[in-house]
Amino acid sequence: MKKKRLIKIKDPRLRKIRKELRQLLLKLFETQINNFFDEKNKVRENSRITYNEKKKKLRELSGKIQELKISKQAAPLLFDMFSH
Repeated sequence: MKKKRLIKIKDPRLRKIRKELRQLLLKLFETQINNFFDEKNKVRENSRITYNEKKKKLRELSGKIQELKISKQAAPLLFDMFSH
């Protein structure tokens, strides 16, 4: 397994900025994932769309959600923010 690189920031103001950026990015991931879930629910409830169209659209949205979840976990945002 590849060693993770640790960058220590000594300046408290820069630590605060880094922490806030991490929180912002995590919030953006969550917001986008929730938007895709909302869109999936709208597709499910839409009676004008045929079964095959729904299936195709739901599969597409599920793929996008999965990609975001993988990206979120792979991002260097989830390290312990308070271990300085």
